[in-house]
This record gives sequence, structure tokens and C-alpha cells, in this order.
Amino acid sequence: MFNSNDKKVLALETAQKSIVLLRNENNFLPLQKDKIKTLAMIGPNAATARLGGDGSGHSNAINPISPLEGITALAQILFGEVNPSGKLPFTIMEKWEDHPAVKTYPGEKDVAYYSEGIFMGYRHFDKYDIDPLYEFGFGLSYTTFEFNDLKLSKTSMNKEDELIVGLTVKNSGKVDGDEIVQLYISDKEASVEREAKSLKGFARVSLKSGESKTVSMKIDKSALAFYDVKSKSWVVEPGEFEVLVGNSSRNILLNQKFKIYE
Repeated sequence: MFNSNDKKVLALETAQKSIVLLRNENNFLPLQKDKIKTLAMIGPNAATARLGGDGSGHSNAINPISPLEGITALAQILFGEVNPSGKLPFTIMEKWEDHPAVKTYPGEKDVAYYSEGIFMGYRHFDKYDIDPLYEFGFGLSYTTFEFNDLKLSKTSMNKEDELIVGLTVKNSGKVDGDEIVQLYISDKEASVEREAKSLKGFARVSLKSGESKTVSMKIDKSALAFYDVKSKSWVVEPGEFEVLVGNSSRNILLNQKFKIYE
């Protein structure tokens, strides 16, 4: 039953954790209930169920709802009953000319050749050192977090080994909240052209005000390999790699290098 209570509870929890707060000038949010008499949702689609995505990203919802119908989670965020913790799953560019497909889209005669290769999304912005409007993995909170004590279980290993990355995350603000720790890997000595860094792990950590927790993530050869066209296989080359940890693709807070040997 798609309209059962447990499904509705799950949908609400999903919305609470996925709403992304992009701006909060002068700490305007959360709103104070005693200072608000009415709150209006204005726009031609406020009461219309709409789905994002097209082409390969198109989806058909079984039970679509309008923004007005789904306002519960949004209201909880706006009034501070829930602390926003969502992160952008894509990059928002400053202008169209910054988009990786700008030279090939929309193509000719209904045919567009995407020539970005592996440099899509934040990888494109990293490669060409372009500042996005909002980077991949970005999202604000009503509290603040500190990342400290990055530790690697080893600083050298063979390609079959596993590496445990650990760090301490502290809620240094006055509000309970969740943070998304993002782990990126950079291959410093690749024989082929690779991305500046690539997301290889993430973890959600819930922290009360003033609380600290240890977060651990595992890195294995699948996080280090690239697809070699010549051998038609996934390859991990010996050399130097770097672990980069932050709360967005452009806000790297901790880093440490390690080596892969034959």
C-alpha cells in the first residue's frame, strides 16, 4: 500500500533529510513562530504536482503530490523543528557558459555528442578551476561542525589491501543536527588523465549540540581504480594518492596522503 502510514512516515523522513538550504543571509532562518501571522506559498505551481527530470532522468511517480500538499517537511525546516542537512547531488553553475556541455548541446539535427568524458559535474569545474554558484555536496545547517583528527589505518599498502579513514566530527553550534562527511580520493601519479578528485564515500552523522563522534569509512581497490581502455579492465596503479575530507566538493577540511606499492 503506497498510501499506508509507514510509507508516509518514510516519505516525510526522506524529505526532512534531503531538503537543501542554499542561503541564509543574516541567519534569517529559522523563522520565529511568534512573529509570523501567515505564511503563503505563491506561484503557478504551488498546488500542482510536478516532477523534475527529462530524458534519461524522467520519472513517473505513482502518487505525485504538490508542494502545498508536501509542505510539512518544508515548514519543519523553515521553523527550525528540523535542522536542514541535505546536500546538493549536482553542481549549480554561475552561468550557462560554465556548463561542460556548452560546446556540444543541443547539437545538430537532434543529435548531441557529449564529449566531457569523465569530466562531468564537479569534475569539470575542478579541472578548469571554475567557481560554481553552489558546488556539489553543498548544503547549509542551522548549526556548525568541526572536522578534526584525520587518521589513516596505514600510509602504504598494496592494491589488494583496505584502508580505514577515521576522523572526529564535533557539533560546535547551539542546535542539534546532522552533517554529511564526504570523502574524496585524488590520484597524484596516474599514467592517464584522471579527475582532480572523486567522491568515494560519505557518511551521515547525527550530533547533539557540543557532541563529538568518530566517523570511519573504508577505502578499497574499487575506490582507487580506473578503467584502462587498452587492457579492458579496472586498474590500480602504484603511486601516491590523497584522501580529502570535507562537507562539500569545494570545502575540503582535512587531507592526508598514502602510497600504493606493487
